[in-house]
Amino acid sequence: MQRNAIWLFLFLSFSTSGYLSKDHDQGVMPDFLDESPCMELSVSEEGIICKVGEPFWYTHLFLPFPHLYVDEERIDSIRAFPSSSVSEAVGFLKIPREEGTSFFELKRIRLTLSFQPVTPTYLMPYLSDIWPFWGGNRVPYVAKWELSYFLLDGEDWEEGLSSGKITPTDIPDLQDYLAADADFNNNPSAFWNYQVELSK
Repeated sequence: MQRNAIWLFLFLSFSTSGYLSKDHDQGVMPDFLDESPCMELSVSEEGIICKVGEPFWYTHLFLPFPHLYVDEERIDSIRAFPSSSVSEAVGFLKIPREEGTSFFELKRIRLTLSFQPVTPTYLMPYLSDIWPFWGGNRVPYVAKWELSYFLLDGEDWEEGLSSGKITPTDIPDLQDYLAADADFNNNPSAFWNYQVELSK
């Protein structure tokens, strides 16, 4: 019964949809601000590489998996797994509109990538029950992107924030062992973090 409750909580904790935190006038809000700025993505045991390009700026961001120290004899004493994040910002962007006669103007644009543990804190006391099903040497993490900015609307600067998840389906040729089906629904929506140091 206890394990069934754990799997139910894990299932309810997953969501693959992105969100936009501010309701914009659709005539003002350009579609590209709803989408991930990562043109290309790759994942290894070390982390995620995001390649950014048009209509944004050209850069590469590397997001490392958090390093974990796990004492298997005291595993139920762990109360939280660490997160990791990386970000890059530019001061101003001027992006041509589709008609090519005017521009979108943005300032204080910041792209942030993050790894966050899948397991919610209220399930951490049951980690010894979950640990064997994970394989005993890895922890599932969800990857997210977030874009914050100010968009010029007439004479006013409108603050905006969009975000979403990076899932295994977003990664071409992802190695199977990196895709985490942590909620056991045959639809991997997270990544396995192998940066785990065990002590017994």
